[in-house]
Amino acid sequence: MNTKQIRYDRGLEKGDSLRDCFNEQELKQVKGAESVIKGFLDMGYSYSDVKDILAKKYIS
Repeated sequence: MNTKQIRYDRGLEKGDSLRDCFNEQELKQVKGAESVIKGFLDMGYSYSDVKDILAKKYIS
């Protein structure tokens, strides 16, 4: 899900923090994804490249 979908699903307003609504397992997954994304960015990939890579992996 994207941010907009998560906010709608959990009844959050635009300014509400998503992290506050995640349980421990979800927060662990988010932190893992952030680590992977940071690794790609540190290797010189653009945001667009990272988005495409992750979309191919997780959105099929």
